[in-house]
Amino acid sequence: MRKFLLLNVFLCLFITSCSNSVWHEVPYYISDKKIVMQEDEDICRYAEAVFELYNNTDKEIESVEIVFFFFDDQNRPGMFNYKIKTQVPCPVEARHAKAIKVSLDPYIGPDIKDQYKLGLAYLSRINYSDGSVWNDQWGVYGIA
Repeated sequence: MRKFLLLNVFLCLFITSCSNSVWHEVPYYISDKKIVMQEDEDICRYAEAVFELYNNTDKEIESVEIVFFFFDDQNRPGMFNYKIKTQVPCPVEARHAKAIKVSLDPYIGPDIKDQYKLGLAYLSRINYSDGSVWNDQWGVYGIA
């Protein structure tokens, strides 16, 4: 009887935790992630990470916190740090896409010798215009 009770408790906890992450609609999609190694007015002088963000909800996105990793052509981390976590104001209408650009200048600097590529990228926080917030601290919905 005790084993049966423990099994039921475990199943209930597993099902409720999965319902929060797996069975809900994915709130966003990231595509077209790349690193552009050139100056972009008002964004960067040397290099930038570019993402296409699709808002897969019925609410307007006000800003996002994006986390991504970048590596050189031999899969070594970037010069100073390979994990970047930054807040980006980017209004994206419901069910629409928008390009997000993040400067890599503080992480790569002017001495660019290697080509870089993006690894895992995900939104760890989405702030919606109605005041609601969505979080994914572990990158469950990230793309590699």
